[in-house]
Amino acid sequence: MEKITSREDLKAYMGETGFLPLYRNNIEGFSVEELAGPGHFRAGEKESDPLCWKRDLSRDTDLALASFFDGREGFVSKEMFPVFAAYRRRAQILKEKEEGWWERLREWINREGFINRKAAAGILDNMGAGRTCDRFLKRLQAGSWLIQEYEKKEIRYVLPEQRWGQDYVSSGPATKEEAWVLMTDPVLTLYPCLTQRQLLVVLGVGKDRRSVVRQKHNYPDNLFERLEETDSLSQMTSGTGKREKGISMDRIFDQLPDRRQREDLADRLLDHVRGKERELLLLRYKDQMTVPKICEATGLSDEYVRKRIRNGIRRIQMMDLYSWEG
Repeated sequence: MEKITSREDLKAYMGETGFLPLYRNNIEGFSVEELAGPGHFRAGEKESDPLCWKRDLSRDTDLALASFFDGREGFVSKEMFPVFAAYRRRAQILKEKEEGWWERLREWINREGFINRKAAAGILDNMGAGRTCDRFLKRLQAGSWLIQEYEKKEIRYVLPEQRWGQDYVSSGPATKEEAWVLMTDPVLTLYPCLTQRQLLVVLGVGKDRRSVVRQKHNYPDNLFERLEETDSLSQMTSGTGKREKGISMDRIFDQLPDRRQREDLADRLLDHVRGKERELLLLRYKDQMTVPKICEATGLSDEYVRKRIRNGIRRIQMMDLYSWEG
């Protein structure tokens, strides 16, 4: 596999595949990080480190940069974008309330030319969804509705239609299935041994991706049925009033005897928790340590540990961000 040592190399590789994740993923060797070679990625060298190029490339009219791949950044070429959008916009289905949020954000972008995180958070906060801002922006990028442009260190979100026009962006295949074939054929040419499951983990979104991720971790069916009955983690962990008691965090993890399952679920639930609360929640639910064991390992008091764990769970509940959609 050829190495990527310059912007020109990256653009040439994109001409073959049509897209490329920035970070390593489920397809070995299919990322800028791996193709850049050891000692270059994150090295901080302007000429050889792709992370130093991405800000300039975010404004390149031949490419689009966004969190396209499982919430992480990657590139899609101009030539591939209509096909990519034809699949993603049909597979990444927004809920009714999310359609309302997206309409407000789009109005702002059409008026101001872009939107940054601060403005997006303000709009969503006024609609009672401020705590979902980061996750929602990633969902919009995964659906190819938003792309990124860097202005110095600030990330600005713009519409791909602003860069290439509505007619061009919407010129892809008429069906999701046809778009999927056209999107994955170039990758299969370079990686002929890939399975559909591997492709869906990296390139799929929505129900397409959830089906294989669920299969990968072999979660109990009853757990998924229960999780998908609610719109939020708040309902799941604290109940919805008198009608339903709800399921506690302990009960959720009790249904996952396999360590790998617990680790994956803990990482997802704690994605937006930071600091000491995240550290203690990971020990409690990912490593399955009891509170006395946590106190012994950290030197913290029982009261402090229990309080921080309670606060962390409450923070997750308030975020209303739990979702299994890619």
